Amino acid sequence: ENPEPLLTLEGEWEHTIEKIIDEQKQGRGKQYLVQWKGFGSSDDEWLPGRVLKGNEVLDHWEKRDEDEFS
Repeated sequence: ENPEPLLTLEGEWEHTIEKIIDEQKQGRGKQYLVQWKGFGSSDDEWLPGRVLKGNEVLDHWEKRDEDEFS
């Protein structure tokens, strides 16, 4: 059974991102394949980078990229 979404401070319902598992170019930006906490891989979803901007999970993913190339 999938977990219930959380109510944000803005009064919107959302699920928690477990982690980012892939990325791809989308026009001039990027898309990220996210795995939702408590959901199976069939529920993984591509989200545009602008949606994830400022999200701790994206920060962690980008730091991983920096570590690979340093």
